[in-house]
Amino acid sequence: MTRLMPSDTELARLPPETEIEFRQKFVEDPQSRRIRFTAKGFAEYGCRFAKAGIDINNIKTRDAFRAACISSQWVLFEDIRKMVRGHKELELALKSLWS
Repeated sequence: MTRLMPSDTELARLPPETEIEFRQKFVEDPQSRRIRFTAKGFAEYGCRFAKAGIDINNIKTRDAFRAACISSQWVLFEDIRKMVRGHKELELALKSLWS
């Protein structure tokens, strides 16, 4: 299964602006490793997680964040499906995602 949240090693390979953008979505306590979402994080993930039945306020670790991303990936697929509905070429190109 595709991971949706980069590891520290993967973050090191990202362009600096992409890493900064990702890290602006939550704050991590360096000692406890607990996270809390910023306003950008709530804006990015709050609705998606809620549609999947996940309370973003209960996500306190990177592992829980990663699990929420994986558990809610169907929400992204549904949103994409709605956006391309009626565009036959796009529907055909993305058909493998729905299978």
